[in-house]
Amino acid sequence: RKTGAIDGDLIILTRPLGSGVLFAGAMKGLTKGRWISTILKKMTQPNANASNIFSEYRASSLTDITGFGLVGHISEMLLGSVQGATIFLEKIPIYDGAIPLTELGIESTLKPENIKINHEASKDIKANARYQLCFDPQTSGGLLATLNASVAQKCLDKLHKSGYTDSTIIGEISDVPGELKIC
Repeated sequence: RKTGAIDGDLIILTRPLGSGVLFAGAMKGLTKGRWISTILKKMTQPNANASNIFSEYRASSLTDITGFGLVGHISEMLLGSVQGATIFLEKIPIYDGAIPLTELGIESTLKPENIKINHEASKDIKANARYQLCFDPQTSGGLLATLNASVAQKCLDKLHKSGYTDSTIIGEISDVPGELKIC
């Protein structure tokens, strides 16, 4: 299910962010070939096995990241619940090339709408290029799952062993209804 996260759950992301920026940069001739080669390889890795691993570890919620970006999909996961979430910006995996392109002002056409999604972030966080990528729409994005903290590391280890080497714990679910913080 997309919803069902529980206070104290950890949030795991299976793929880096930045495909929208990289493709936007490619349309302007600014994206390096090796960056595109890397994301295409990762984008073609099926999500099915990762989904099965999350099921094995009884993920409380699961979705994929597409056009609404990371924050948009976490926001959807929290709809109708009494939970909130905190995203740890520096933990988020980012595709090579996405940060320099973001710093040049390159963005996907959907990003300006995505950044309007209700969230909290300090001025310092908003000045970080990684923050901008939290709203980058993804093509064939990774999975986003919430799991009980007691099994999250074991699940992460199995994801890594199964080839989902970019999988990372990027945040946690809180008991503050509707609060989505990026720190």
